Amino acid sequence: MTRYKSNTQDSTSQRELEILKQEEKEGFTTFLTRWKSTAANMIKPPAEEDMVNTFIDNLQLRYKNHLKF
Repeated sequence: MTRYKSNTQDSTSQRELEILKQEEKEGFTTFLTRWKSTAANMIKPPAEEDMVNTFIDNLQLRYKNHLKF
């Protein structure tokens, strides 16, 4: 199995969080759970402020407008 270890993905990159968007019919809490699950796989997470800004940027516009301020 160690021979194929390079084909598996053990961690999440910052870029993957940046492209993880809330789907049109997805609720806020469902997206939050999915986003947190993905972020938990990061080996070296970014600063908390960067994580919050990335999360808000990936929300649907109706949620983003409430949280941006």
